[in-house]
Amino acid sequence: FSSKMSDSLGAQLWALTSFTKQPHTSCPEAHATCQCVIRDAGDTLRFYGHADLLISRAPPLAAHLAESSEVVLPCNAPVLRSLVQYLYTDRLLLHSVKEGDVRTLGSLATDLQLDNLRRQLQGLLGTPLPTDPPPSGDMAPVPPPAPVDTARMEVPLPLAVSKLLDNPDLTDVGLCIGPQGPPLFWANQSVLAARCGYFSALLSGRWAVPPPLDCGRLRVELPEEMAPQTLSDLLRYMYQDQYDLRWIPKGDLHRVYDLMNWCEFLLLGPLFDHCQAYLIRATDCMNVGLIWQEAECLRAEEVVDHVKAFTIQHYSSVAAAPHFGHLQKHMLRSVLNAGRIMARTEWLMQTLAHWATLQLTRERPKGFVGPLPVPREADTSSLVQDLLPPNTLFNQATRMRLLGGGHRRPV
Repeated sequence: FSSKMSDSLGAQLWALTSFTKQPHTSCPEAHATCQCVIRDAGDTLRFYGHADLLISRAPPLAAHLAESSEVVLPCNAPVLRSLVQYLYTDRLLLHSVKEGDVRTLGSLATDLQLDNLRRQLQGLLGTPLPTDPPPSGDMAPVPPPAPVDTARMEVPLPLAVSKLLDNPDLTDVGLCIGPQGPPLFWANQSVLAARCGYFSALLSGRWAVPPPLDCGRLRVELPEEMAPQTLSDLLRYMYQDQYDLRWIPKGDLHRVYDLMNWCEFLLLGPLFDHCQAYLIRATDCMNVGLIWQEAECLRAEEVVDHVKAFTIQHYSSVAAAPHFGHLQKHMLRSVLNAGRIMARTEWLMQTLAHWATLQLTRERPKGFVGPLPVPREADTSSLVQDLLPPNTLFNQATRMRLLGGGHRRPV
């Protein structure tokens, strides 16, 4: 007897009961890419799985898989089903899990270092899980943190997943860029279909059946505009539980922009949200204008709201930064309209004049050689006048004083 686990897995993962006789000849061909079995304590339910993916998502499983290809977890069948569903799809389904088993699932999440799953379960329960420290109001002593086992820490992609992606014998899909490009990466239908809406629809056959490669694997072509680095980052996201995109160096914002550009095409809404969170964390006084521009182009509303609030809160530091001129006129106008900048009017007028000077000298005319001339005061005043809308936060007397000229560059 065998039954499909979920349509979201593209019918690639099958649940097997203890009555299933080996070899499991009735299972789909995708089982050729699986290297291990994960089952519950009572041996009533078991799943075929991809060892390297399981290690990447739940590092402590490496110790079990090093000794045997069969992993036995201390739980019942409904808990195991929900856990495997989460490991492959990031979705938490508890329709068949009793309330008492939720804490068992929470204990497994702690043991397997699945912090995101643990936080979701704690939110559902409304109370801390048994291994949580007591709240700050509780006078009970807080236990010291457990020692870090470096052997079980998250393994970087080149070690944990490269055996899977670099070995065609363990995979069933070749990812290519363009119609003539060779396979750049090998992957698994089940993983791609579970993690990405685009691949789920493509591999289901609803659009077209991808042509096979010479080696018998399916050939999946991606648009020529996609950079190999972007495809590599997409695979890292789909194969690893790294929602904060920690593998992308801090400040390498263009890689994040490229990922966001492809999220709509690939139907990866959650990845777009993770990219927004990355940009919010990366915002500082030096890059706030550049991030604001990109966020508007990408329609990243959360980032736009954050950089606007950041500019208001840290206006003095932003105005003193060398890239203050990257703030476009409509951006600075929205900051002024908020009316929440706490500064002396005279100093604020100086910063606006300085911004106008940076705007006029930011771009060098084509063919111009030598230092740019200092903008005329009339041009600076005209740009500032155009910046301030009629409903500006300044009163009429201050507005006339501002447009009268005589501004100094802020120190």
